[in-house]
Amino acid sequence: MSTKIFAFSTLAQGDKSGINSPLLTAITKKSDWKALWKQHDRMDPANPAPEVDFRKTMVIAVFIGPRSSRGYGVTIESVEEKEKEITVTYRCTGSAGTNCAMSQPHHLVKVAASQKKVNFVSAAPA
Repeated sequence: MSTKIFAFSTLAQGDKSGINSPLLTAITKKSDWKALWKQHDRMDPANPAPEVDFRKTMVIAVFIGPRSSRGYGVTIESVEEKEKEITVTYRCTGSAGTNCAMSQPHHLVKVAASQKKVNFVSAAPA
């Protein structure tokens, strides 16, 4: 089987999150999505989770954990379907900036649903 590249759309990306430890996950159920979003966006509990139709799509989430400044980020670069798995490639970027506020870089995307195992691969820093 050849590799199929999945198109994806960003649901959230930034450097502020209520999730304060590294987390790489695929979410396939609405209840899990709402729970993750509640933890992620706990600083603004009135902000609802973006709508996701889990009959057709799933959420891929990459949280790289806390950093000592706002000079860091993470980007999901590709989502590829292979014979036995989905491979998500992400890249961490940046370095310590002059703003000493803590940050929690993250990227959450929506892709076509799959029952295959999801494997995360960190690309070399840019």
